[in-house]
Amino acid sequence: MSETYLIRALVTDSAEPFQLSFARAAADSLAGMEGLGCEASGNGLLLRAVTEMTLEDAARQLSARFTGLRVGPLEVIFQEGPEFKEPYMLAEVTVPEFSLGNVTADLSARRGQITEVTVKGDRVRIQAEAPLAQLLGYRNSLAAMSDGEGTVEMVFIEYRPVPRPTPPNGSEPMAARRAPSRSSVRLPRPPIYWPPRTVIIPTGPSI
Repeated sequence: MSETYLIRALVTDSAEPFQLSFARAAADSLAGMEGLGCEASGNGLLLRAVTEMTLEDAARQLSARFTGLRVGPLEVIFQEGPEFKEPYMLAEVTVPEFSLGNVTADLSARRGQITEVTVKGDRVRIQAEAPLAQLLGYRNSLAAMSDGEGTVEMVFIEYRPVPRPTPPNGSEPMAARRAPSRSSVRLPRPPIYWPPRTVIIPTGPSI
């Protein structure tokens, strides 16, 4: 059964005139890394993974060997079929009790649905389901909200339909806009409905 990859990024080496040579060598150095897919081409090495952390670990490993390493923007892999779908994650967040309000409010702002809150001493465990596109960079935000004491683990749940935005005047819902096939726009917080880093693929096995 093939791995379901949810995000990807293109890696290049500015010190290498032939990106295919770099990509092949880089792919070899990452061989056997769990949860990672590599595809070498003349454009560089395309890395695919389920989690952002896996891509970060791969980039860190490559940067130790390739001094001119450049990592392109992260791209969330959406599915296009009868319905336009995005990947959802189950996030388990553990924070000090003092940061509970800020953390739950932030998760809700990311279109997260909190399913469970458990208090144990001065620590709180929060479980929430949220779109992966809204969780990119979440560890940094969590660290800021919890004075560096928060932790998060994420597990892929499934692909779910992207909600269709409704205009403010309450008229008929707007037709769902198609996300760009590739985009390198970076924002501090992804917008509510259409994240800036998206890739559309047909419904079926991951590419």
